[in-house]
Amino acid sequence: MSNELLIKKFLDIQDSIQIILKRTENIGSFEDFLRDEKGIERLDSISMRLQVIGEMVKNIAKADSNFFNSYPEINWKKIIGFRDVISRQYLEMDEEEVFNICKIHIPKLEQVVKRILSDLEKNKII
Repeated sequence: MSNELLIKKFLDIQDSIQIILKRTENIGSFEDFLRDEKGIERLDSISMRLQVIGEMVKNIAKADSNFFNSYPEINWKKIIGFRDVISRQYLEMDEEEVFNICKIHIPKLEQVVKRILSDLEKNKII
């Protein structure tokens, strides 16, 4: 996969991360997703963005199975696995898990994606 295409994919991931962070700003617990129609809509839209991130990561890993080895602080396989849960078992998805992903893991992913983009822009990764 070309450096330019990788940068585009990681910029798309970064956009999804920003949307998730914005949509979870006022979510204090997983129950907030279930309180009313607006909460359910947020859960749905956040889940779609998590699916997008998982799909991008899956495609990058498929193109280069060693790409993520330089960034072991993120469990990339779990990102792909959760994408599969959203895609295939959406009604069985755990709202508390989505909440924890958004509040704990997405901020960490944001930092790593920034580092990856910096590395790609410096052409450290080919």
